[in-house]
Amino acid sequence: MRADGAAAITVGNGDFAFTADITGMQTFPAFHDQAAAHPEKRLAVNTATMPTWG
Repeated sequence: MRADGAAAITVGNGDFAFTADITGMQTFPAFHDQAAAHPEKRLAVNTATMPTWG
C-alpha cells in the first residue's frame, strides 16, 4: 500500500473549513498546485483554509 499525495480531506463546521493532505497538514504543495497540474493534465485538489468571515 502506498500513500496518495493527491488525496485530501476537508473538515469544517459551515463557518470554517480546513483542507489537509495525507500528512494532516498542507505540506505537499506540488500535488495541489493548479499551475503545475495543468501541463501534466492531472487534477489538483486545492488545500485551502477558508472562513466565512474572511
